[in-house]
Amino acid sequence: MRLAIDASAGLYVAASRRGFMALARHQLAAPALFWSEAASSLRETVYRGLLDVEEADRALEAILAAPIERHTEDALYRRATV
Repeated sequence: MRLAIDASAGLYVAASRRGFMALARHQLAAPALFWSEAASSLRETVYRGLLDVEEADRALEAILAAPIERHTEDALYRRATV
């Protein structure tokens, strides 16, 4: 089953104990800005003192390594309406 995720969901999964293995049975897809939004959110959490730099780096590496198919917004909109 294909599952579209956004940056907040991706960060939640990246920080979880099982990480993206918890979603291994799904084909993950995300809009093109997913990775930029995730990196920006991680930077903000470091700035606010909610994560240290090492934790944020681990989360970002998990997101970058995750099997997430990148889509342009137009493609996601078309799929959502079919």
